[in-house]
This record gives sequence, C-alpha cells and structure tokens, in this order.
Amino acid sequence: MIKLIVFDLMKTLGFRNVSYSITDELKKMSHSKVDRDKFIKIVEKSLELKKWKSKKAAYKNLCISIGLKPTEKNIKLLMNIKDSADSKIKYYDFTIPLLRKLKKLGYKVSMLSNNNVFQAEYMKKYSMLKYFDYVLFSCQIGVLKPHPKIFKKMLKIARCKPEEMLMIGDSLKDDVIPSKKLGINSIQFKNISQLKKELKSFCIKI
Repeated sequence: MIKLIVFDLMKTLGFRNVSYSITDELKKMSHSKVDRDKFIKIVEKSLELKKWKSKKAAYKNLCISIGLKPTEKNIKLLMNIKDSADSKIKYYDFTIPLLRKLKKLGYKVSMLSNNNVFQAEYMKKYSMLKYFDYVLFSCQIGVLKPHPKIFKKMLKIARCKPEEMLMIGDSLKDDVIPSKKLGINSIQFKNISQLKKELKSFCIKI
C-alpha cells in the first residue's frame, strides 16, 4: 500500500521560466565537447553537493569544473546565467492542485531533487515548499540522484518502507531505475494525463 508519494522537481513539477537553456549557455561559454548529459552531471556535482557559504565560492568551483579560468568576469557571467534561471522556477499549472488532492486523499507528499542551496533558499523564500511533508535536496546530503543514499535517506526521514513509497520523476536514469533497484515503486513522468492514468494502477484516483 502506497503511503508516501515523492516527486522530482524539474520537468516533473516545475520548469525554469526563461527563454534559454542553462546547459547550452554554459557549454557555449566553456567550449566543452563533453556530451550534454555528462556536462549536466559536471554542473550538478560542482554546485549541488554541499551548502556553499557564498555564491562566489560555488561559481568559482563551477568555472574550474567546466574548464573556465576562475576570473571575476567568468564567475559573474556563470552566476548570472545559472542564478537568474534558478530564480525563475515555476510550478506547472497542475502541480499545486495535484499535491493538494493527494494530501486530501491521505498521502504524504515529498520532493526529492538534485538542487543547489541557492535555488533551495529561493524556493523556501517564496513558499514553494509549503505543499510538501518532506523535502530533501542533494545539497543537504552530499550525493546526487541516482545514488541510492538519497532515496534511502528519504525513506528514513518519512519512516517508510520501500514498498510504501512511490517515486515520480522524468528521468529513467535518475528517478525510475534507482528507485526500482531499492524496491521502491516508480513512475516516469511524461505529462499530467499519463501520470493520472498510471496512478490508477496504484489505486490512486486523481
């Protein structure tokens, strides 16, 4: 029986309301020839594994990680690209009604996301986390999805058994496959209509 429903953030519950891709902009700046998925992980590892004391230190580390000289100019450019986009995270129109409905049905609702501390602070400042019973970001625990430690930590926080948890996220590699390896139920998110249909297989009617 499902008791805990856990959501990824980006491309599942929300999006960055900007006209550009952070990944494409950073790759362009760094002239990196690394494939896109690998580059995304480099960026995540650079920013999302610790609670940075300052943005300057975080983005200096990002510069070095993607092969840019950590000059004041480059640090500011990266900060403007990434921080500006992170500050414009929005929920999809369906997100809040969905979360409210699930809670009304008696489920615990959680967010589990690879996230930097600055983005997390923004979401907290604008009350974007108030709809969740539990929130766990990679910067709090020091590992990124798909590492099993982050999923196990959520189970521990929620005092939940693997078979009682349902993980919902857009990524097979980061959300669905690692969950299933731990005996956690999972759904790959594609769109809200598809999600509602798949939730029915767990006797969850939205």
